Amino acid sequence: MQVTDAMQNQVWAGIDGDTLLYFVDLSARYQYENYKIQFEGIYIGGNVTTGLAVDAIPFRGLGAANPSDPCGSGGIICLPANQPMQVFMAALEAEGSYKWGGQWDVEAGYAEGDGHSLSGKITQLGFRPDYQIALLMFNRPLGTSPSYYGEPAYAPGTTAKLGGGQWITGNFVNNAIYFTAGYKHEFNISDSVPGCDWLKVGGKIITAWAPKKNVNIDFSQVIGTANLPIVSETANTIFKRWYGLEFDLSVEAKFFEYLYTTLEGGILVPGREYNIEVGVIDPGSLIEPIPTDKANLGWGLRLTATIDF
Repeated sequence: MQVTDAMQNQVWAGIDGDTLLYFVDLSARYQYENYKIQFEGIYIGGNVTTGLAVDAIPFRGLGAANPSDPCGSGGIICLPANQPMQVFMAALEAEGSYKWGGQWDVEAGYAEGDGHSLSGKITQLGFRPDYQIALLMFNRPLGTSPSYYGEPAYAPGTTAKLGGGQWITGNFVNNAIYFTAGYKHEFNISDSVPGCDWLKVGGKIITAWAPKKNVNIDFSQVIGTANLPIVSETANTIFKRWYGLEFDLSVEAKFFEYLYTTLEGGILVPGREYNIEVGVIDPGSLIEPIPTDKANLGWGLRLTATIDF
């Protein structure tokens, strides 16, 4: 493969290695009358091949890469040929339903994060994307990491974006300890609304914290050049790394035996983890100051219609 060094030169780079992974999956389920509780935990270990080098971050002062061995020169970020993987994830669900139409459920889960991207050990993987705990949180990309602006190596005397500006959370559960609680009530309105088999109205509350820092990067460690910036979020404990509180409402109905329709709405009151609040150590004054930026209230609506035969 080819990568781009700090001087915008295309050079060949690639590292080969062997991958060997093993999985330990433990699950349990118990049901008594109209109550059910289930748990699943998974451990993934072994070694994984990264097998690549990625583009450089074009800090001022970095020279061109050596085409014969770009790793460690020209700002190329080279990942090890083999990295050990040590990932643990778990999820717990409990629910109860009643003949009079009520139904409650609670959920909790843990997905380990990675506070140091080049620590030499992969500790984060995340849940599968179709395991959704909310309409917005860990279902839609949210938040923005700090953007780094400064003088690039390929254009002295100018200012450009050098990196950053990525999502804080994506479309799957990752680097999170979460808790949810919800309630739905089913109404039989087939007599008053012709064609409607049943109607459910419900609500849900979701909250989560980040076990590890989402923004914590030492560019000298990443690129291999001394005196580059260190950018790290200022929330130093898990209780300060709060994603926020989300409130979801839903209306579900089934029409004419085959048409299933759901209208969902959610409001996210963002916590500190979605803010841009970082401390910067920049010995060479390579990047511009990063101002604090508070996250805004988020909301969303989703309408789903499915014909099921």
